[in-house]
Amino acid sequence: MTRIGLDTSCLNAKKTHTVLNELDVLEKNGKIKLITSTVHEKEQSSSNSNDFWKEKYKGRINQKEKVPEVGHYNISEFDNCVFGDRDISNKLEEILEINPESENDFYDLWLLETALAGDCEFFLTLNSKDFINNGKKEKLESLGIKIRLPNEEFINELKSI
Repeated sequence: MTRIGLDTSCLNAKKTHTVLNELDVLEKNGKIKLITSTVHEKEQSSSNSNDFWKEKYKGRINQKEKVPEVGHYNISEFDNCVFGDRDISNKLEEILEINPESENDFYDLWLLETALAGDCEFFLTLNSKDFINNGKKEKLESLGIKIRLPNEEFINELKSI
C-alpha cells in the first residue's frame, strides 16, 4: 500500500481542500495510508493557533497511522521516538543544505526526515517554496522520497499505481 507522509499543511483539519478530501476517501477505502507522527503534535503545541484549531489538528493527527519520530536531543521523548542512524542523520544534513533558508522551520524538515524513516513513498506538502522550487524537489527526491503538491495530477498518479 502506498504510504504518504504529510506536512502539517496537509492534515486537512478544515476539510476545505478538494484534493485532500479525496485523499481521505482513498485512505478510507484502503487504497493509501496517510502517515503522521508526534512531530505534528509538537509543531501544533508550539504554534500560535487558537486552542480550537490546535485540538482540531490533534484530532486529525490521531486519526491517521503514526510512525515514530526520529529522535532529537532535548525535544524528543525516549518512548516516542526511534534512534537515528548515520544514514538518517546524513539525510537531514543534506536536507538542511538544500533548504538553508528553512533552518528556522525545523518541524517541516523533521516531518520529512520522519517520513523517510517511516518508509513513505511520498511526502505531501503545500510548501512549494521550501520543498519544490529552484530544483529543491529533485534534490530531495534523490534522498528516496517523492515530493508532491496535493493536486489532481497527484491523484491521477496515485490511481495509476
